[in-house]
Amino acid sequence: MREEALKLRSLFVIAGTCLVVATGAYAAVVAATPPGEPTIPGVEYAVGGIGAKPLPTTGAPRHLTGAGIGQLGGALQAAATKAGTAAGKAAGTGKLPALKVGFVDIIGGIESADRVDNAWRNAFQHLGAKWLYCDGAGNPSKWATCGTSLLSQGANVLTMNGIDPTTIPQVMKAAARKHVPIISCCGAATPGFAVNFAPDEKSGATILAKWLQAKVKGRSGVQKIVAIDYPATWATSRTKVLKALVASDPHLQVIATAVTDPTNLVEGTRKIVDDELTAHPDVAIFWASFDTVGQVVGQEVAAKFPGKSWPEKPLVATFHADPSTLPLLKSGAINGVVDYNYDVNAWESVDAFVQNRIHGTAYPPFAKTNAGIASYPGIGNPLYYPMVVGANVPPAGQYVRPKVDAVSYFIAKWKAEGIGK
Repeated sequence: MREEALKLRSLFVIAGTCLVVATGAYAAVVAATPPGEPTIPGVEYAVGGIGAKPLPTTGAPRHLTGAGIGQLGGALQAAATKAGTAAGKAAGTGKLPALKVGFVDIIGGIESADRVDNAWRNAFQHLGAKWLYCDGAGNPSKWATCGTSLLSQGANVLTMNGIDPTTIPQVMKAAARKHVPIISCCGAATPGFAVNFAPDEKSGATILAKWLQAKVKGRSGVQKIVAIDYPATWATSRTKVLKALVASDPHLQVIATAVTDPTNLVEGTRKIVDDELTAHPDVAIFWASFDTVGQVVGQEVAAKFPGKSWPEKPLVATFHADPSTLPLLKSGAINGVVDYNYDVNAWESVDAFVQNRIHGTAYPPFAKTNAGIASYPGIGNPLYYPMVVGANVPPAGQYVRPKVDAVSYFIAKWKAEGIGK
């Protein structure tokens, strides 16, 4: 046993350019800088060749394009299960009333939204809840219609992904009258929900902005950037970070900011790319503040520069290494993404709801959950923000492997509290 521990502490995998470190039952894998990529203080690259398998989609009410991160297996799952069980025993047992959960989907059928949908559905299924779905189709009026409909169907909790409370005032008031909490996740929002768990958008955007800054540092002349934004708090906050960095770097210039139409993501984004390339044929970088938009930008830029790769074509930077983004990274259509395991926020929000319902625990402070700094005994902060490029993508169909298994943690915690399957 002692020899095995010493071996794990000192094992360097030179061929994979990674270091494996064991601390008790937890094993972390830390990547070196991939070939051809800049080494940047504060920026960590994902480890290539390993990944996280998706959650099951069994019982989903419709086809899902994204599944979310499942249990990790091995030492990470064992450690998380042990920590979750201990946390559940410390919290104490309780009884959870029957749940009918209404989900207002920001845009059904896109990979990131479906990923949240499935993560939430899996989490609530472990609590024996009934799942009601409504597609908001990227339209605030449809979000309101969905919320009203789900409340009329008897939902005793509403869930929303990436929707800001200011856009649905009538739903907020109706839910309050019926004492139905609204829990939100996976993107920064303004206050108003019972709880909103979100990544640290500023940190994630800073990592991506620093990466593209370092990537073009040696190129001559001012590097012109087109930013393509999405009309939501979590997306615009990312682009604000880019603009703040550019303001202090005379080598970079944001020459245009366009906002894509949520109800026409694909064709609307293609038109933006075409128009900006016509107006600014010397653009060096496209920044897309949203993963689906980033996929369209990468494909359209590649189509406009057939057979060429960066720096002979503009660099494309965006967010989230969802499975359908991986081939675009491998082909060079997209040059880099900062990945967030944002679907863990769905599990966190369910846990906050559960603790409130069975123990009377107050919902955690908005400033803490909305900024991605929530932490848990035994696993710490489960969020992870690595850079992913063509050289370090995970296996096809999988996600970037996080450092802790939060899914197993919460499943074990709820079982220990006597409320989970």
